[in-house]
Amino acid sequence: MDDLSKILNSSNFGFTILGEVLCHLIYADDVCLFATTKTSLESLLKICDEYATNHGLSFNSQKTQLQTFFPRWVNKLDPEFSIIFQKTTSSCSSVRYLGYIIQSHKKWNVDELCDDDEIMKRSGELYKRAYMLRSKFSKCSLDIKKYLFKSYLSNIFCTSLWVLNKTQYNKIRVSYNNAFRIICGFRKDCSATEMFHENNIRDFRSMRKIAIYSLAGRNLMSKNTVIDFVSDSSIHLDSRLSVLWYNILH
Repeated sequence: MDDLSKILNSSNFGFTILGEVLCHLIYADDVCLFATTKTSLESLLKICDEYATNHGLSFNSQKTQLQTFFPRWVNKLDPEFSIIFQKTTSSCSSVRYLGYIIQSHKKWNVDELCDDDEIMKRSGELYKRAYMLRSKFSKCSLDIKKYLFKSYLSNIFCTSLWVLNKTQYNKIRVSYNNAFRIICGFRKDCSATEMFHENNIRDFRSMRKIAIYSLAGRNLMSKNTVIDFVSDSSIHLDSRLSVLWYNILH
C-alpha cells in the first residue's frame, strides 16, 4: 500500500492546503480519497483500481461510500452526485471510517460536519456496556465495579473531536453519569457531582479534558508530515475545534 500512496501523491489530484496537495489517507487496508472535482476523484479511483488489478487485489464495492460537501451556491441548485466505481456509488450524508461516523448536514444551505449520529451511537454504547457489566459483576465489591467503569467506560472514542452544542453535551454527559449509576447501583436521583467526587472517579468534563489534552499533545509531538502540517496551519488554529480546545484547557 506504500507504493499506492506514492502513486496517488504523484498524481497531483486532491486539494491544496498552503501549497501542499492532500489526496488520500491510508490506514492498513482502509483508503480514504479526497478530491475537489468529480474528474479528479474518478482519476484517483482509476489509479486505485489499476493498482489493485496489477497486484491481485480488489476493492469491496459494497463498502465503498461517497460523501460530498458543497458550498451554498451549489446546494441552491439541489445537485445529485454519483461516481462510477465498479458500480454506481451515490453520495450519502454519513460514512464510517476507522470506526468513526463522519456525518454531514446542511446549515444555512452550506454543508458542514455533524456529530449527531456518532454521539447517539456512543451514548447507546455506554448504556449497553453498563447493563452488560452489571449483569455479569453485580455481586462484586464497589471497588471492582469502579475499576470496571474506569477500564471500559471512562473514555469515549474521539470525544475530543466533538464540538458539542448544549443539547448534545447534556445527552452524552447524562449517559456517562447513568452508566456509572447502573454499574455501581446508585440511585437515579443521586447527585452526579457528589457521586464522582466521593468515589474518586473523573466526571464527563474531566474525562473529556484529559482526552483533548492527550490528542493536542500527540499532534504537537507527531512526526507525521500531514498531521504536523494541518495542526500548525491557520485552518486548524482558527477552527471551532481549536477554539473549543483552548477554552476547555485554559
